Amino acid sequence: MGLVIGGKARAPAYDENHRGDFFQQLRAVQQMRGYKKGWAAHKFKDKFGAFPPWSYNDLPPIAPTDAVLRWIKSRNIAFAKARRAA
Repeated sequence: MGLVIGGKARAPAYDENHRGDFFQQLRAVQQMRGYKKGWAAHKFKDKFGAFPPWSYNDLPPIAPTDAVLRWIKSRNIAFAKARRAA
């Protein structure tokens, strides 16, 4: 769901704290699943349009929420469908 004002959808505004938490959760998934270093940064870019600041690498991983795990699953499904279509 998203915010609609005057019949137009507005992109959600994420604060710096939310972005940091999201990256920490991605780093936890990266470690749990054995993904290559940098996977979390690329997924962060998929979500926010830019790579995370270097300072985020100093943040410890935190347990991912269900919402983050569902977002990762949706991206994996989209990737698989794109590969199948090509």
